[in-house]
Amino acid sequence: MKSSLRILSIGVMEPLRVAYDIYLRQHRCELATATDYRELYALPTEEKWEVAVLYYSLSQDEMRESAHFIRRRWPKTRILIMHAETPRMDDALYDDRVVPGVNPDVLLAVVDRLAGSGERKLTA
Repeated sequence: MKSSLRILSIGVMEPLRVAYDIYLRQHRCELATATDYRELYALPTEEKWEVAVLYYSLSQDEMRESAHFIRRRWPKTRILIMHAETPRMDDALYDDRVVPGVNPDVLLAVVDRLAGSGERKLTA
């Protein structure tokens, strides 16, 4: 893994998300957090995020709005959806998907792959 990854974490601060955020921070990831897509507007445009993780606590509409906003403001940021089902949105709006409850090491590996290679591979 790179020495430091900049991650944007979006979703309600519930126990599983908090646990994942703590795990990512412990593994050399710098995190910025937002509880919903409206909080994204407050983040500086000049920030650079390698990966944005959209958590399952967001509704389908909130995921779609978040993804659209991220693609417009930070077009190089890769988007990882954490949801049990494939989102009902255009494939171009996200780069990969993992299920809630995924092993934290797997989450970190997917984040690292997205940040480093830019390859697209959907993970169920």
